[in-house]
Amino acid sequence: MSRSKNKVKQQPSPLDWLAMLLVVLFLCRFLLPTEATEQGYTLWLATLGFGFAALTIGSYVHRSEPIRYRLTLIDYSVAAMVCGHLLSGFFILTGEGNRRSALNVMWEWAAIGIFWVLCRLILKRQDSKKLIVSALVIAVVCLSLLGIWQHYIWFPQQVQRFDKLIQYMHRVEAHESLAVFEQQEYKLLMAELGTDLSSLDEAGRMSFLSRVQESVEPIGRFALANTFATPLMVAFLLVIYELTISLKKNNRRRQAGLAVFAVIVLLCLFLTKSRTAYAGTAVGMLVMLVSGWRNSQGQSSLPRWAIPTFIVVTTLIIGLTTLTGGLDPQVISEAPKSLQYRLEYWTSTSRMLGEHFMLGAGPGNFRQSYLGYKLPGASEEVLDPHNLFLGIWAGGGFLALIGLVAFIGSVLSQGVSIKQDEQQTLEKELPLKLSSLLIPQCLTFACVIIVLNMIEGTADSILFYMASAAAIVVLLFSYFSCDVSLSRTAIFAAFVATLVHLLGASGIEMPAIVMLLLLLAALLLQNSPDDSKQEKTLPLSGQFGIVCLCVIAMLGSVSHGLVPVRLAQTEMNLGKYLVIAEGKTQIGQQSFQRAADADPLSPEPQQQLALLNYSLWEKSGNRDDRLFDKSVKHIQAAIDLDPFAAGRYRRLGNIWNRRFEKSQNPEHAAKAVAAYEQAVALYPNFAALQAEYALALKNAKQDAVPVAKFAISLDDLNHKNGHSDKQLADELRQKLEEIIN
Repeated sequence: MSRSKNKVKQQPSPLDWLAMLLVVLFLCRFLLPTEATEQGYTLWLATLGFGFAALTIGSYVHRSEPIRYRLTLIDYSVAAMVCGHLLSGFFILTGEGNRRSALNVMWEWAAIGIFWVLCRLILKRQDSKKLIVSALVIAVVCLSLLGIWQHYIWFPQQVQRFDKLIQYMHRVEAHESLAVFEQQEYKLLMAELGTDLSSLDEAGRMSFLSRVQESVEPIGRFALANTFATPLMVAFLLVIYELTISLKKNNRRRQAGLAVFAVIVLLCLFLTKSRTAYAGTAVGMLVMLVSGWRNSQGQSSLPRWAIPTFIVVTTLIIGLTTLTGGLDPQVISEAPKSLQYRLEYWTSTSRMLGEHFMLGAGPGNFRQSYLGYKLPGASEEVLDPHNLFLGIWAGGGFLALIGLVAFIGSVLSQGVSIKQDEQQTLEKELPLKLSSLLIPQCLTFACVIIVLNMIEGTADSILFYMASAAAIVVLLFSYFSCDVSLSRTAIFAAFVATLVHLLGASGIEMPAIVMLLLLLAALLLQNSPDDSKQEKTLPLSGQFGIVCLCVIAMLGSVSHGLVPVRLAQTEMNLGKYLVIAEGKTQIGQQSFQRAADADPLSPEPQQQLALLNYSLWEKSGNRDDRLFDKSVKHIQAAIDLDPFAAGRYRRLGNIWNRRFEKSQNPEHAAKAVAAYEQAVALYPNFAALQAEYALALKNAKQDAVPVAKFAISLDDLNHKNGHSDKQLADELRQKLEEIIN
């Protein structure tokens, strides 16, 4: 009888399963490019978040169990950040701006708020907290292995494939015949890579290939190395702290396992070349050293050989990455230039926010507004200001900024109050079972693989390899007893390091990065004995109301986000394949039209239809005016859906200018000038755009000299600052000089 009771006690409780599902929901974020939030690529995770919240609260309703809560300043600050984005986005939805991007980001921020509520509700027990921290470290180790493979194997292979595709394109354009196997290979390469190259001229293709050859920083499952560096930095600090703690005990196996994992993550971190992540890691380690020194009353608790050994290992890793091309002197020598670029971003963003003080640019609409304030001679047309304070202000307005400042202040106050008796608590923690570590990893990969296969119709083979690697890492993690303890010192150091990193990097508008910050904050929170006296009880009626809200949010995100976005993306991809790889323009046009019908808020299908009809007009010998009229109609529709995007007005100007060159009709020249006027108003400090505007003015018999002079002055700044990608072609500059002279 006693044995059966013990077996019942060992069964996972509902809260255990909820904790595992929360871990899965969190880890999925690191297997998708979080930078693609605006495009809606991760909307399905937001939908799952709403559904999981309804399931979680519904389980309390089903058990007739009251929910006890106590709201703190951190809770209010998170609510302010979320509400700021929803409010700012509402004004875009009811006014002007890219409503599709705004709506996508609004759903994601609502899901971020739900994630915080779930963390506060589920991560109350130590074993749940320990599970999510250990799962994070295991996932990052797997991502580090992927990143190392990307740097040394995958990127060189991609360079060869792009190079071969360009060679095939040259041969096809020269009307050379291809062998049967070459035709098949060319078709396959065009389907996979041709979208990026088909619209470029010879110079553009060579420039693109040069960028591919230089871009060898690992990205994991993200799109940017700087974003990937954030979880690498956090995991490294958590592991290195565990390693320092294990040095005080005679457990060689644990020390060896932790050391191997730390080296893997650190190697990948160095390969990202993220200077801000390097700085954040250094500050995080300094926080841990100061905390350890303070808790040991000024005496070092580490063996004498520990710090010299760490320095030697780090030096060896730097030497290895340097010899193999992972690091180069430019990482250090170009740091001042990188800082200069950021100062340009921050200056322009500050000017923009001065005119959009309360609401910012709106969620998903930063770039369109930023280009109007971009400094002359500045290089990059960034998607965010590379600063967490300016970034959240631009995305969610002043309310979100206040929330972020309050959030950081509250968490820092929690970290400063870390007690000296922390180690006694850590020693009482029980190790996690192998099944507890393995199940979340398996469910995470299964979830991503199944959903992506359902949505995109293809299975990513890399995910299968990563799943196998994750199982091996879990086994090693358990064998070496590498459980990550809930050290508030390490978590606080990781939080501070992330803040330092985000002072000069993207991320505060990306769900995966924001959720990582929220998780660290939730793990730092501690309940005092007096908290239970101040807790309030949410009645069952209130719980049922929250369930209904979550269900409504889930259905809304599906009907107004996930379904239209995914249908449009599927049709867009199909249309590009049919047009580029198969040459079936008519069927491809039908796919683009279905994409436009599926997602009437997105400007991208309309622009693709405009480009296709314009291409068909040119192929007709410029004789079929119906195709030209369709092109203008679709590009105007794209402008109406994204009215602050200078590039769309520029495209309209290009179309009318080309029409004038064929017709010599002054009315066509005037329409080109009108389109360029709108474009330069939205993006004044762009040399190429000003040059095209000057030529259009000349065609329309208007005064083009001031504009030509301004274009040349911008080009001179680009030459002075070494922005080769922004410099005018010699032929174009010569035309401007002819206008002036």
